[in-house]
Amino acid sequence: MFPTFAGITLEGTVGGTFKAPAGTVRAPLADGSAKEIPVERLEVRGGFAGKSAQLDELVLELGGATVRAEGTLDDGGRLTGAFSLGPAPLSLALQAADLRGETAGHLRLRGQVEGELNDPTVTAQVESEGLALAGTKENSAPAAAPVAPLDCQVTWHDLAVDGLRRLTEAVARTLDENDQEVSGLDSALSHLGKLADRPQGVLAGRAAFAGSLRDPAVRDARLDFTDGHLGSEPLPALSLAGGFEQGVITCDSLDLLLNDFRTKVSGQAKLDGEADLTVNIHQLPLALVNPWTRDAPDISGLADLTVRVTGPTKKPHLEGALEVAEPAMRNAVLDRVQVKRFVLEEGALTIDPDGLEITRQDNPLVAGGRLPFSYEAPVLDRTKPFEAAARVAHGDLRLLRGFLPAMPTIVGGWQADLVASGTLEKPDLRGHVGLQEASMVLPGLESNLHGLTGEIRLEPGRRAVIDGLTATLNTAPVGPGSPASPGQPTL
Repeated sequence: MFPTFAGITLEGTVGGTFKAPAGTVRAPLADGSAKEIPVERLEVRGGFAGKSAQLDELVLELGGATVRAEGTLDDGGRLTGAFSLGPAPLSLALQAADLRGETAGHLRLRGQVEGELNDPTVTAQVESEGLALAGTKENSAPAAAPVAPLDCQVTWHDLAVDGLRRLTEAVARTLDENDQEVSGLDSALSHLGKLADRPQGVLAGRAAFAGSLRDPAVRDARLDFTDGHLGSEPLPALSLAGGFEQGVITCDSLDLLLNDFRTKVSGQAKLDGEADLTVNIHQLPLALVNPWTRDAPDISGLADLTVRVTGPTKKPHLEGALEVAEPAMRNAVLDRVQVKRFVLEEGALTIDPDGLEITRQDNPLVAGGRLPFSYEAPVLDRTKPFEAAARVAHGDLRLLRGFLPAMPTIVGGWQADLVASGTLEKPDLRGHVGLQEASMVLPGLESNLHGLTGEIRLEPGRRAVIDGLTATLNTAPVGPGSPASPGQPTL
């Protein structure tokens, strides 16, 4: 944004020699503008002597803001200076960036320049007051102004997360109204806006900027998040250390801590979408997921997860292991769920044979298989083929009712060896299920069906074969000739 002038007066003196000239300069402005912003005043005063120069004062008044600068350049080419801006209306910043939007509030900036003329160090500090963009108001928040060439320290504190979200929504809306591409930001904000509760907390951090605006680098960056909560659930404290340079984001460490819950992430991600990250999670409370989900039963338990993430960030390849202690959903309460090894990639979620182990009272159900998976909805495509296998040596039938609430109350033991294929919409089950001394409450009756023993074979064509199934209703045994006698009904 360079001013244009209808008229300018140049005053000065020149002396010295041709090899070492000296002089003074004064250049007041008359009638100028910059990006259609009226320039009320521009005045430059300074001097030079040989290879050295001095800027006594630069004053630029435009759009209700004042820019001031001063500095010196010594014989050795070393530059020293200071600059300030303020108070400047936020509307001026938008107009300078060729944007439009309803705004309120002011920005103030001050900084210093020091170093060699061809590679100076610029430090800057920005303060805001009463900022409002499209009706979204923020309190004063010290921040940073990256200046090219970049070499400045950034610090901020007491920045409210929900306030940052609201300000980001307003920025996205303003960019969108000015035909700026914000689809990725819109998608993230849309998901955040659908949450039943929104995250709250306080951010603090620092970073060292280097490089230039076209090719920036961020070194020794740190971000801290404290006092967080989502609804009534506390959020983990966060500490992030890393940087960015030459198109690579480096995560030296990302640590999350909440009571016994700990997470550590390290690795790299490139701007071209390639990533290589290692994630270790210990004692993750699954209840943290509940506020983020809708139309799904609440879950609980403590999870340990180790996973390596590689490949493109939009559709990464995940390989790892998972263990959940005391998981519960609806009425299903287990001792442990363990996935010894899983692979998650576009097209499939694969668990090694017998790699999934669900344990209740030391009686495990082991399973494995390959399910259709997509990073886009629907995550589990019910129309695509899958395959799975499961074995139960000594199971507890009470577990089933936790997953199937409409199922009648049933207790007892069971064993099974099952193979499933087809699609999730129309699965084909094969194998057998055995019952041992089971009891079941019959809906609408005061009597129980007990002593239920026998075998059910599942055959191709969605057919079940009941073999040797006996039970007692009150005192009347159910045997040959009864409705529960051996037969071959079709499901």
